[in-house]
Amino acid sequence: MIVGTPIAGRTHEELQPLIGMFVNTLAVRSYPSGNKPFLSYLEEVKETTLGAYEHQDYPFEELVEKLQVARDLSRNPLFDTMFALQNTENKELSLPNLRLRPYPSEYNVAKFDLILDITEGQDGLACSFEYATSLYKPETIERMAKHYEQLITAIANSPEATLSALNMLTSEELEQQHHVFNNTAADYPAEATIHQLIEEQVQRTPNHPAVVFEGKRLSYRELNERANRLARTLRAMGVQTDEPVGIMLERSLEMVVGILAVLKAGGAYVPIDPEYPQERIRYILDDSGARLALVAESFAGTRCFYGTMPGSG
Repeated sequence: MIVGTPIAGRTHEELQPLIGMFVNTLAVRSYPSGNKPFLSYLEEVKETTLGAYEHQDYPFEELVEKLQVARDLSRNPLFDTMFALQNTENKELSLPNLRLRPYPSEYNVAKFDLILDITEGQDGLACSFEYATSLYKPETIERMAKHYEQLITAIANSPEATLSALNMLTSEELEQQHHVFNNTAADYPAEATIHQLIEEQVQRTPNHPAVVFEGKRLSYRELNERANRLARTLRAMGVQTDEPVGIMLERSLEMVVGILAVLKAGGAYVPIDPEYPQERIRYILDDSGARLALVAESFAGTRCFYGTMPGSG
């Protein structure tokens, strides 16, 4: 994630009294990950930022040319989001017979998609967002500001928490998420099994897609026919009612066929991740009592399995 930030550019003492624009722009890159503790991530950002400060004299325009990034007039070349911290003294100046004070000026064109501007003051930090109205609605930015405030509160309360554990939703949004968006209760024929419901769907829409994976698909008729063939094979191999059958398949059309076939045969499927160590796979098979396992051909020679292997479904 790359965020731009302005830097004063006055690295030498002789530049301090000079009037002029020395500001440069830094592109700060960070690598947020859900399993990182916030304090660890903060330390990473700190080290990256300090490293960027050491090279703040390098012209931003030259950096863009050096990287040879594809230019697009509709967006900035390296980043679309900027963070600006205004931490310089902003006092009212006074001269004999003359008083000076800051005069706010309005500029109605956003220079980036989104800018978070934070100004230090006597009463704390004042935050403001500048955004492109072609991309964001005012209510979206208002919601984003509340999320930012909520996230800071969560960090202050639990700085050692991982990034994924930090909550940015307000209590009202959590209530909406849990009790409004997830109000998905629906009536269904509870007396029918899953494979019975699928067979009923086959009668209604036999040619409609039932399973889609990586550009491949099975219609309800094809899914049912393949599951029936495999179920008959399982029954012929002695699968009894409620007997556990291992399924060691990667995510695929065959996985769905295998699950449905085990249910049609009257068994109970035991899912096994093919990436598990052999000791873990052996334990699952032992613990479940499964004497049969559906295993993809690609794993047959490298993974341990018990009983007969009917193939990949």
